[in-house]
Amino acid sequence: GKKERRGGGATQELLLQGRMVEDLKEGYGVIASNSGSKYEGTWHKDLQEGCGIETYRDGSFYAGQFDAGMRSGYGVKIDNPTMQHKTCLYSLMTEKNLTPGPNETEKKQDKN
Repeated sequence: GKKERRGGGATQELLLQGRMVEDLKEGYGVIASNSGSKYEGTWHKDLQEGCGIETYRDGSFYAGQFDAGMRSGYGVKIDNPTMQHKTCLYSLMTEKNLTPGPNETEKKQDKN
């Protein structure tokens, strides 16, 4: 693997699997940081691109689409310790919850 420093040396990342092209992550790879987070998925020019899974120290994770290093498109976000999930649509740094909450489900049932 190859160690890298990001954010003024505060976060260290360790490339566990993958390839580098001109010192940039490219294609499929797995990377972990000293903060306890991990990303497994595809990269393009050092940015998360395509499908991937971000896992965090507390066990929560996001699995879905990325574009230019940002969550973009459809994905599933699991928050630990509740393990409640949301199906989300990400667009221009916003998160839209596509999973109906309890109130929305009740409203639909009341109309029938």
